[in-house]
Amino acid sequence: MAIYHFTVAVISRARGQRIVALAAAHAAARLRDEYYGAVHDHRRRDGVEFTEIAAPPGAPSWVLDREQLWNRVEAAERRKDSQLARAVEISLPVELDLAQCRDLVRDFVHSEFVAKRMVADMSIRRTRLGNPNAHLLLTLREADAAGFGPKMRQWNRKDNLLAWRSSWATFANLHLARAGHAVRIDHRTLADQQIDLTPTRRIGIGRPSAELDSLPEHLRARFAELTRIANENGCAILEDPTIAIRALARQRRFTQADLERYLSSRTNGAAQLDAVRAAVMASPELAALDAEGDTLYTSRDLLEAEKSLERRAQNMTKRGDFHAVAVPRGALNEFRQAARRFWTGRGKQVREAMPAPGDALGRQDAVLLEGAEMIELKTLEKILDVAERARAALMLIADADRLQAMGTLSPLHALIAGTAATPRVINVGSPLVP
Repeated sequence: MAIYHFTVAVISRARGQRIVALAAAHAAARLRDEYYGAVHDHRRRDGVEFTEIAAPPGAPSWVLDREQLWNRVEAAERRKDSQLARAVEISLPVELDLAQCRDLVRDFVHSEFVAKRMVADMSIRRTRLGNPNAHLLLTLREADAAGFGPKMRQWNRKDNLLAWRSSWATFANLHLARAGHAVRIDHRTLADQQIDLTPTRRIGIGRPSAELDSLPEHLRARFAELTRIANENGCAILEDPTIAIRALARQRRFTQADLERYLSSRTNGAAQLDAVRAAVMASPELAALDAEGDTLYTSRDLLEAEKSLERRAQNMTKRGDFHAVAVPRGALNEFRQAARRFWTGRGKQVREAMPAPGDALGRQDAVLLEGAEMIELKTLEKILDVAERARAALMLIADADRLQAMGTLSPLHALIAGTAATPRVINVGSPLVP
């Protein structure tokens, strides 16, 4: 089942790291290191399935040559403790095949890094257990026609890391939806998701086939920790099955197989798994839905949120204060301008974000929210709740391509398709005011 793992580290000479050696390892390549006068040959490394270098428009052609690129990065740094590059390691969804993983990594890299004029060296590697991972090496300097410019210190800010982590979840969920998978990942901690479970740690190897006593002490300690955490999480779910139900319902719908995979990694042994499964299936919070094929499940509170969203959309639509719009990506800028003219023509003050706490919203306001296809159901319901209570206008603007890919995973899909029985909805190609 897809998991979230996204780490960032700076490669530095102060820690004895060599960027050409690391690039050779990631790409399973043979590269000559001019700075240290060495050759790094990793061509026999297993599991590397894809490599590619992406560069911003106008960058010199040599940035696409891995050996030249990282040797010039080394040559550009004079200090013995210089920072050389940024390394990103990401777990890719196991549900996606290689071509789908490649497209996902490319989309994310071009949007978040190349668009800022970084050069990105990408590779995808599959571990012995079959888990795909992406490894990125990113330059710390902008690339332009003259080569490398000064170091961009602002790229080191913590808010950039937080934005990248959030964006990865967005891109991964979009590509999972496009491939027809209901599973979703979340970049937030379990505490921030209000999931009262203990997070596990990555070990890097699967469950041992031999006795634990035959393993090194540090691995025995790690497996003992995982066993303890699994047992604690199983006890927590057994005491309150809604923990598992609401965690799975974040993807809106889940199957028995999804439930089985979720519980298997959060319980210790067959006996506890059986007990936890029985408790979840007997919980009144679990709601079974009519569907062709496998039975689909969700949570009762999510069904209530869907009903509330539909009711608020209908109430606001009757007043002319609610529009849900799917716009082709190339027409977003034009539509945004038209929407601003439309609302200002009705005497409204246009906002492009929901107000911060303490900042009042009123009848005089019209809120335009782009990227609405990615807003979760409960968040969307709260947005409509705030707007309805304030009697403000609200326009939800979706990227039509992403919305189509996400399908029913996006609660906005029902509003724009009209299945939520909202009487006034703007669809792609319709005039701004129906």
